[in-house]
Amino acid sequence: MLRKNPEQPDRTTLDDVAEVLSIARTKLDEVLAASDPHAHIERLHNLLACIDPSLAATLHDQRHTLAAPEDLATWLTRHLPDAAEEVLTHVDDELPDALSALKIPLADANKRRSAANLDPLHNADDHQRRVNLWLQKHEDTLVGRVRDAFWPVYNRGEDMVDYLRLRALPGLRQADPAWADTYWDLPPAVLQARAEAWAERHLPAAGSEHTPLSLKPLAELRAINLAFLPDALRRLEQQISQWQSSSGANAVPHHLPEVPAVVEGMHADGTTDFTALNTASLTTWLHSHGHWPAGMPTTWIPVVPAPTATPGTATAPAPAPVPGTATPPGPVPVPGPRTSAAIGTPPPAATTNPNAGTAPTTSADRRTLGAAIAEALTPARLATRTTALPAPRRTPVASHPRLAKSDTGGRVSVTGPDLEETATIGYLGEIAAGKWIEHHYGVPPRQSWRSGTRAEEYGDGIGSDILGYDFVIETPQGRHYFEAKATSGDDPSFILGSSEIRRAQNLEDGEQYTILFVTHAKDRARIRVHELESPFSPEGGALLRHHHHRRHCALHPALYRLLTGPISCST
Repeated sequence: MLRKNPEQPDRTTLDDVAEVLSIARTKLDEVLAASDPHAHIERLHNLLACIDPSLAATLHDQRHTLAAPEDLATWLTRHLPDAAEEVLTHVDDELPDALSALKIPLADANKRRSAANLDPLHNADDHQRRVNLWLQKHEDTLVGRVRDAFWPVYNRGEDMVDYLRLRALPGLRQADPAWADTYWDLPPAVLQARAEAWAERHLPAAGSEHTPLSLKPLAELRAINLAFLPDALRRLEQQISQWQSSSGANAVPHHLPEVPAVVEGMHADGTTDFTALNTASLTTWLHSHGHWPAGMPTTWIPVVPAPTATPGTATAPAPAPVPGTATPPGPVPVPGPRTSAAIGTPPPAATTNPNAGTAPTTSADRRTLGAAIAEALTPARLATRTTALPAPRRTPVASHPRLAKSDTGGRVSVTGPDLEETATIGYLGEIAAGKWIEHHYGVPPRQSWRSGTRAEEYGDGIGSDILGYDFVIETPQGRHYFEAKATSGDDPSFILGSSEIRRAQNLEDGEQYTILFVTHAKDRARIRVHELESPFSPEGGALLRHHHHRRHCALHPALYRLLTGPISCST
């Protein structure tokens, strides 16, 4: 029985019918059109309006004399003898497909439709989707090209405001409205040609100064600089503390900004884009941005007592003195090798056991662990798109750490015992999810990652924890959102925050929301990514059940076996 609309109890709409039949409204419209004896006349009228508006008007005037399809064929043969058969062949096609088959340019068809007082055929939403898809694939290359073109400007020490503006690719992110009357399916060649014309118009002309061959690709250079910062900032803080102690300058400890804040600031002014950072350039940047202690020389070096030599300890000669600074006497220990911890890069031989229970204590340690997990996610392991979860352990739900992103400021709240441990599991889950998306859709994490955790990898100010999703990509079918959830074990239990529920419940046409649930997030041998439909989608509706003012999700027993405790979806 159709449920009544409380505002109009005596009126049943086609939306009501579609809901009761469990079909899309567009599908219902197609069924009704096919059952209409005059539907074939309307389809032919729409097509003729793109070919000959006056003939379309004649058909409209005589439509009541054409009772059967054979009458329509006879009429069209009489009025359009040279093309009647071909037009009738494509009259049931989608109008853009029929125009393509009949080799009628969209621009010509729209001029004729305008003459017939009909709306033009536009595909603007798909054009924007095609632009997003194209940029998703080519943006890194384009931004790298902008950086290379501005190398001489940077090398001469000139103002970089134009570089910072053009690095955002203004003018290439929106579909050109002029395309609407010309293209239905936007060819990639058009987008490529627009990018070339944009570069020719905006980028500095090549002069006598050439980009050096030693200049690393932009993404690689940024990763190197991000890997350098954690230890460098830690050493500088220690140096500042020693200076304060030796000079009595200030009893209040001076703290430098956290790594993400420094990276975001350096990204904003282009510091990480042209050269590899070193201690001198980092100190200069901190000083120029007001982060260096007042009165402390940027070249100050602490006096370090000579260490007591022990058997087997390598030593190196003391460094050459820096003019105007104190010189540390005696030999200093030889530092061990340094390695980059960029995403997907093998970890150092060192110190953090990826399967251990102790959480890393710094973002650098966490990134090292993340690199180890990324390396363990081989193509063979990522190839299976599994939705089957393991049977839950008979353990109270409250004993498992929970991770939920706050809707205010992106802070992490947990009900488990260890904030650091929970944040690490969430970070590793997003590392795994990014690798999974790259494997299945070809979109690297730099393009898809949008959560606040992104700052630990890229520090470019793009990520946020109030969006309701962690990753987003464009596909030919539309926009696809991904929310990553993770656990250190295999109990399929997680929390959806209110922003995530809002995002999953309010999708536009062509949008999709998927949960990527990562089990054994810290175990390189057992980590797995499980692809789950949104609990609010028709396909995933069986995963959700309601209780009072909270939403309790339970994975359907026929799919994953019933959980021992509910999956709480906080609202």
